Amino acid sequence: MLYCLAKKILFKSIFLFQKTPENFIPKVIFIPITTGIGNLILKTTTFRHIKNNYPNSKLILYCDYPNNNYKILENSPYIDKIIINKKTFSFFKYIKQFLELRKLNIDTVILPFDVSMNYFYYFLCIIKPKKRIGHMFKNRNIEESLFNEKIEFNDITHEIDLNLNLLEPLNILNEKIDYKTELYFEEIEKQTKPEYNYIVIQVGAANGTHSLKILPIEGFIIIIEKIIKFYPNYKIIFIGTNEENNKAKSLKDKLNSNNIINKCGKTDLPKLISILNDSSLIICHDSGIMHIGNALNIPLIALYGATNIKRTKPLGKNSHIVKSDNNSNLKIGIHSNSQNDDSICKIEEKSTLSKIDHNKIFEKIKEIL
Repeated sequence: MLYCLAKKILFKSIFLFQKTPENFIPKVIFIPITTGIGNLILKTTTFRHIKNNYPNSKLILYCDYPNNNYKILENSPYIDKIIINKKTFSFFKYIKQFLELRKLNIDTVILPFDVSMNYFYYFLCIIKPKKRIGHMFKNRNIEESLFNEKIEFNDITHEIDLNLNLLEPLNILNEKIDYKTELYFEEIEKQTKPEYNYIVIQVGAANGTHSLKILPIEGFIIIIEKIIKFYPNYKIIFIGTNEENNKAKSLKDKLNSNNIINKCGKTDLPKLISILNDSSLIICHDSGIMHIGNALNIPLIALYGATNIKRTKPLGKNSHIVKSDNNSNLKIGIHSNSQNDDSICKIEEKSTLSKIDHNKIFEKIKEIL
């Protein structure tokens, strides 16, 4: 308690005499990115709106390393520079890097709700940007001394809107918004498009870890058997991480069909994007793959259980949602800084998608194909 109070007083004293001009125009905007590829894709709308409103400003991203997610933005016309944060850095190396970043004359820092603050407290103190914009949470107030522009966090607001709300202090209003998300990845492997049509199915999520938002294997079997029966000319490609390979193999063995191709653990990011881009349909969970497919404008069916659908749902015209009928009050995907701690509880079910209506999924498949 005393430590937090001392920290708050220190931050306030550092920025005490700093003034922001009334007609402030940002010249160098800095945004740290410390989340997964799905959250990154959802921020591309924000990047576009910044550059459309301030075309002469520089936009700099600070991304995690060795995570290569940032590569989807390397050729973006909206981003001027991407700086890689090496997670192996010691505290003193971070401070040294931040001192080097002072040379960039950063005058605006935008801290999204999902950024891991860690060393960014010190970063703001070293850089001393004129505009320090961030989300405020009811159960955290230390940022009050860091931000001179505070935007309230609302957990039922879509993530794109949450990010766009941070632009209000820059006089970029959240009106007539084009919610399109984008990929700029010229290194996509140029695969020869197969002679057959195929459906992509994501067998897992959360990098192969146990997750309540994954369809149980019995559900996959019901859906895939119908696809094989009614659409015999379509191949089915399983995608996922190496950790999900055993699950994919087991699923393929149980279905015993030559129409199934298992690509789990066999694709890097360029190859994965190529496979998704050439598919006729993607069936996926609330995940990075869902947001990639939505950005590519490929027809997809997103399966939702307990994750926060209002905040993460895909908004593309070719994206469809089938939600579980599970009546559990459990919600996952709530940001740890929100006050909704009472919404996180234990349940006995292995998946919040256990009661999803498989007929609804297949009806959507028929609509699309």
